[in-house]
Amino acid sequence: KVSFRLVSRQNPEKIAAAFAQFVQARLPSGCRAVFETHGVNPAIEVSEHSRYLTAASRGLQSVFAKEPLLIGTGGSIPAVGAIQRILGMDCLLVGFGLDDDCVHSPNEKFELECYRNSIRSQATILHELAQLSRDQARWLTEQAVIAMQHLAAFDRRHHRRKSGQQRG
Repeated sequence: KVSFRLVSRQNPEKIAAAFAQFVQARLPSGCRAVFETHGVNPAIEVSEHSRYLTAASRGLQSVFAKEPLLIGTGGSIPAVGAIQRILGMDCLLVGFGLDDDCVHSPNEKFELECYRNSIRSQATILHELAQLSRDQARWLTEQAVIAMQHLAAFDRRHHRRKSGQQRG
């Protein structure tokens, strides 16, 4: 299986065809290659000047007390491009993992503090986005409250579990 992380303005069909041609041209005599496409999705790109990105950055800064680092990265989440295309608004992917999390590997991890901060960030980002549009403000505020309720419930469960381990 081969997959590609494309950057904006790359054509996924063109990349797939170029790869197939590259492999076919190098096959040894008597060998064959079969190609199956399981989906092709173009990369998205969000302007550094996006009002949604600016609002999200404010929300993240309020949680981490640092200016967020903006990086361009690849991914393969087909819904993201569709959301951006259909709704006509920027789609933001905000990561909370650490470099040593070994994402998608057998020994993948995700620290509880990163999880907590991701929930706090979701609430503050939604609050900041709500400031952009009065029509969306109520719904986004409700989502922020729900995110904070989930965090509180998670912390209570984790605290009980930890307390039980210490007593046992």
